[in-house]
Amino acid sequence: MRYAILAASVLIQLCLGATYSWSIFVNELRSRGGIGQGWVQLPFTAFYIVFPAAAIFAGGLIQRFGPRRCAMAGGLLFGGGWILAGLFGPMHFAFTVLGIGLLGGAGVGLAYLVPITTCVLWFPRQKGLVTGIAVAGFGGGAALVAAFAGHWIEASAWSPFDCFRLFGV
Repeated sequence: MRYAILAASVLIQLCLGATYSWSIFVNELRSRGGIGQGWVQLPFTAFYIVFPAAAIFAGGLIQRFGPRRCAMAGGLLFGGGWILAGLFGPMHFAFTVLGIGLLGGAGVGLAYLVPITTCVLWFPRQKGLVTGIAVAGFGGGAALVAAFAGHWIEASAWSPFDCFRLFGV
């Protein structure tokens, strides 16, 4: 059972790490949408303001509501934010800021600590190892999203918003 918990923790972190791949979307958003460099970085900037702010409160919420509920709520916020950006971002870039920056940041802030705290409880003798494995998923998610999105944008002429919708699901 505890190895299933570790595997699930890595999968959660793989999903949550998607925002680290933001740079893969920047040039395409600038060229297709005529958005300046400062504006196109706004979702990423908002994400990294909201993410740690939400994480500050997540520890108490995990204790109060449990890791399963916090992971589910965080995943719904994160995925819903990406879907929102994918659906309405082409109409107005503010939806991308709201979806990926604010909702996505809140979702990651809520869900990020769940795999770490859960793994530490299930592997009390290997705390450092399992924490490292779980957190490695966060970076791995960015690498996978960047690879797939880069391919879809180049080879299939997908827009970043098409990718946002898919990754949100």
